[in-house]
Amino acid sequence: MKKIMILLSLIVVLVLTGCSKGNNAPDSIAEGSSPIETEEADPTAAAPQYIAEGNYEGDELGIVKTLNLYVKAFYERDHEAFYKTLSKDNYREIDSFKKYFVSMDKLDFSVKPHPTPPEGIKSVVVDYKQKLDDRKDITNEQQIFYFIFEDGSWKLNAIADYWT
Repeated sequence: MKKIMILLSLIVVLVLTGCSKGNNAPDSIAEGSSPIETEEADPTAAAPQYIAEGNYEGDELGIVKTLNLYVKAFYERDHEAFYKTLSKDNYREIDSFKKYFVSMDKLDFSVKPHPTPPEGIKSVVVDYKQKLDDRKDITNEQQIFYFIFEDGSWKLNAIADYWT
């Protein structure tokens, strides 16, 4: 009986610890961020699920951090934050955000796209869910994101639908 009580106590502690971590933005996003909102975010939109940065290291971690900032910029409709995620070659102005990312569900860094990207470009295939402002449903998407190391961090260089 005593062993069962100890086991049940341990399970309760583990569950409570896991629940208390929540699904908030990673610390690297939250620290020092005071976004200048240029559009009002949809108050009914659920906060996105960010990619767990603890599962990555090296270049992959840098890319994941940029993806999290990209997701956050769309959710908060923050033009300034959005532009900071883009490479010089991919810089484009947008008038408004017509979607936001609900979650980035699967990242595959092992895909070798064809044609082979230029030297210094890293790619990742991303399965994600998104919500378009003019639709009620959430759609599942898959695209390849290309990144380049620029000005001390990984920047989004391009996004494509086909990679083979």
